[in-house]
Amino acid sequence: MKRDCRLQIRLTQRELDMLNRKVRTARTTTSAFVRSAISGTEVYEAPTVDVMLLLRELRRVGYNVNQILRRANSSGIVDMPRFRKDMEEVRRAAEAVTKAYGVDSGRKERKK
Repeated sequence: MKRDCRLQIRLTQRELDMLNRKVRTARTTTSAFVRSAISGTEVYEAPTVDVMLLLRELRRVGYNVNQILRRANSSGIVDMPRFRKDMEEVRRAAEAVTKAYGVDSGRKERKK
């Protein structure tokens, strides 16, 4: 859809400063920020590099633990209820980070 309509609004200096700060924090454009607000989409603070690295590491840990679980389960040497509980804690940590920053967790939903 072509965006050919313009909007001009008047703001106080304080309102403009607040808008600019939110736009910078979200690392987006003013136009994209306003369109998101109009559509009711939640605008999140853009994650820092540290958060992205943390999320990547959480995914890696979860994947590795899952692989260990598969091998250990096939040999019958793991306390499965405890292991599942630990895995769920890793998932919750990753989901908390993704929810806070509105980033894709990279987790694929399982078909039931």
